[in-house]
Amino acid sequence: MTVLQDDWTPLFASLEEKVSEGRRRILLSQLAGAIVDVAQQNFGDEGIDRPWDWAMLAEEYALEVHGGDQTPTLILPDDEHEKLHPGEPHMRENFNVELGSDFALITNLAEYASEHQEGKGNMYRPFFPVNLDGQLTPGMQQRLLGIMESHFSVSLP
Repeated sequence: MTVLQDDWTPLFASLEEKVSEGRRRILLSQLAGAIVDVAQQNFGDEGIDRPWDWAMLAEEYALEVHGGDQTPTLILPDDEHEKLHPGEPHMRENFNVELGSDFALITNLAEYASEHQEGKGNMYRPFFPVNLDGQLTPGMQQRLLGIMESHFSVSLP
């Protein structure tokens, strides 16, 4: 599931002529790494920058699959996740980042990633810090601007 592919946003485009290809790749790596870091931390009780709080499991599903526990599977610690889904890696561990000099592609390869992120069926627990309009959450935007300011040692709008 592809969630973020950014081919030079207007802000980034304005910097293209100022930054060598190698430096752009370093910066994109830092930006993509920050997004993956936040997304991985969104798996857990509270998450650190989810677009909204996750709903509990439906009572019927929880009774059938989780012994009545309505805690979303994505929140469960690794040992409890392993009991429910033996041998299946936690979605938190399934991120892939592909980089070029002018793009960053962040993907989660887990079987149900798109259902959770995009809300298919009754699973709607977005883990990427992306709002319904496709924009990064304000917290994620600030974090990325901080990385860019640090990278260029300048203050950005």
